[in-house]
Amino acid sequence: MDGLGDYEEMGGRPQVRFERLLRHPVEKVWSALTTPERLADWMGQLDIEPRIGGRYVVTFGMGGSRMEGTITEWDPPRRLKLIWREPWFEGDSCTLAYDIAPADGGARLTLIHSYPPGYDGFEYLPGWHGFLEALGEVLDGGGPIDWTAKLASGDYQASLAAHQAKYPDRAAPPPAAPSA
Repeated sequence: MDGLGDYEEMGGRPQVRFERLLRHPVEKVWSALTTPERLADWMGQLDIEPRIGGRYVVTFGMGGSRMEGTITEWDPPRRLKLIWREPWFEGDSCTLAYDIAPADGGARLTLIHSYPPGYDGFEYLPGWHGFLEALGEVLDGGGPIDWTAKLASGDYQASLAAHQAKYPDRAAPPPAAPSA
């Protein structure tokens, strides 16, 4: 798997899948995914009830869009899975899973974002790519990510172009960003 992630179908459901080898302990990666102060550095504001059935709500650092989730699996510091709710998904058919395992003196993070049958989740590839790059920067000691500057730098457009080159049959433009 390359750093761009993969777009695939499993059991009739489209999904994006990323693996990152991070030079940090499993516990530090877990903290970056589940601690409000840490997640705010690389993704957005987090409201969490750390338990199965608990709330996992992210208000993203760019544009203020919001994802309201419910934790379905909670196995610190190895696995977090949740229902991913955004306005364009009906019901609870979209999920996000993070798996963290020790690897090569650090941690291997696997992210799988699954979508309802028939939904084309391709446009999530460059977004997750950007978030995981930001996570790596923050874990490596960088300060909080300035998403306004990052998006203005052209990083997202370069990532989108790379994903379109990797999957030319899915080279549809991304959806419009939600208005603030």
